[in-house]
Amino acid sequence: MDFGLFVPCHRFDASLSVKELYDQVLEMVKLADEAGFNTVWFPEHHLVQYYASPSPLMWMVKAAAATRRVRVGAAILVIPYYNPLRLAGEIGMADILCDGRLEIGVGRGAFEYEFDRFGINEQIGGARLREGMEILEGLLTQDDFSYDGATCSFGPATAVPKSLQQPHPPIWVAARSPDTIGWALGQAGAAMGDVVRRRTFTVQGARQNRAHGEGPAPFAKSHPTSLGCRISGHNTLPHKREPAAAPDGRRPALLLGSGPAI
Repeated sequence: MDFGLFVPCHRFDASLSVKELYDQVLEMVKLADEAGFNTVWFPEHHLVQYYASPSPLMWMVKAAAATRRVRVGAAILVIPYYNPLRLAGEIGMADILCDGRLEIGVGRGAFEYEFDRFGINEQIGGARLREGMEILEGLLTQDDFSYDGATCSFGPATAVPKSLQQPHPPIWVAARSPDTIGWALGQAGAAMGDVVRRRTFTVQGARQNRAHGEGPAPFAKSHPTSLGCRISGHNTLPHKREPAAAPDGRRPALLLGSGPAI
């Protein structure tokens, strides 16, 4: 099992400047690198004081430059907020600048406050996520890729530069429902969830649904999953049997958050 650290960039009040917060975040990232964490993850949120992190990709490039081995991830890139034509090139560039240490988490977004101000709703967000993922995969792996969809259409286009990791950096999808988990495992090959909220679904259940024809296609292999767990200084992690690695060598991951315990 690999351990990752989620760095939420929380700013509780004006007594801490954003510059001071960012200095603390970088110190935490360096400590995670030295402690042997597999990945440090950064969020994307807009127009709220509580999360001072509007650009995970900028954080990832900065964190990679300040460390020597830890991987850097987005948890998540809110795909409905982006033009995928631009985002594909930025992912490729960031992966090169990070020496091939990028992990890309994607999702629809969860803050209604942000949705309202960006002029979208859950239905639009869901459609943009699913089509956006098809577009990103096409642009990251092909030249002269074209697309004709409900939310985005364009003629032959080539994303420049392509990522250092081939065919592209590992992609995770934030998922909170059985339907999304099934789609995520089928499309991206990896799902990211939060065990703190005691979801009633399981990844295994989504796999069984797909195997019984209740999804786009049956599973041909095992898929890595990531589960989030917020801890504080007095928490202890329960002992768990280590799951087997997926056929591609990637193992399940436990994502530890630095926020308050719930």
